[in-house]
Amino acid sequence: MKKLLFLLLLSAAVPANAETVAPPLVPPPAAAPLPQTTGGPLLMTVSLYFENAGLLSPETAQIPLGDLLENRVKEAVNRLIAGPADTALAATLPKNAALRRVFTGVDRNLYLDFDIDLITRHPGGITAEILSVASICKTVMANFNADSVTILVEGKEIKTVAGHLDIERPITRPGCEALAGYRRE
Repeated sequence: MKKLLFLLLLSAAVPANAETVAPPLVPPPAAAPLPQTTGGPLLMTVSLYFENAGLLSPETAQIPLGDLLENRVKEAVNRLIAGPADTALAATLPKNAALRRVFTGVDRNLYLDFDIDLITRHPGGITAEILSVASICKTVMANFNADSVTILVEGKEIKTVAGHLDIERPITRPGCEALAGYRRE
């Protein structure tokens, strides 16, 4: 109560025509990606993760900065499906695969619902499967502040993409990093 009374007295002591000094504006941190414009729609820079000699390497791309997180995620994953621009990198997902929709769940989990081609057109093998799943979760987590990713096919949870890696549960950040660090011995 004393604090409230003090604040009321203090505000009454300042004349109505007194100038107030606004605090200085603080620029955003240098690491924060700023939207860029080229006379068209606003764009954001994203990192897409492709294979480079059995490991994942990032490649940057520009995507539209839409209002909905789900649309930005879908655009980034569609770019991942399309494959890298750099010929030194290799695609990690089947080109015929399609991301049908994206939706958010609790605890910042993003659900990515692919069509059946993610499974039927996958080249197979444990390394290819790990690189596929890791490239999806790493691309999403690096750009969209998700804590976990759940991969669906035709709207249903799946056990595996190619028979080697159990993905029935959401892939967490630590799980994604473990997959991304996989190296065949």
